[in-house]
Amino acid sequence: MGEKDEDRLLWEDFYTYFIKTWVTGTFKPKLWNVFHILTANIGPALVNRTNNALENYNGRLARRFPNTNKPTMKEFVTQIRDDGCRNAHKYKETLAGNRAVQAREPPNIPKIPDDYPRLT
Repeated sequence: MGEKDEDRLLWEDFYTYFIKTWVTGTFKPKLWNVFHILTANIGPALVNRTNNALENYNGRLARRFPNTNKPTMKEFVTQIRDDGCRNAHKYKETLAGNRAVQAREPPNIPKIPDDYPRLT
């Protein structure tokens, strides 16, 4: 079996999984598709399309406790409360138009083989 055949089998496995899980299965597009939010102008522009924001938050939180990975309950609650207040303030400022939404690079979408049917 050649490399192209192996690639095609991997794509077929992924495509089958994707359709069964994310289109017709447990997690239908109505649950996860954000296109309607983008086209209906609901709230501020949606710029986070991955969990990178969560990864960023985890990193910032870890930097708040540089000397330990087990802060006291008081230290932890204080940091979470303060961070929540900062985020709420940023969110309100963004909604009020006083804070620019951070520009992002366009997503890198890999090419799917032309002979695959389109999802509609």
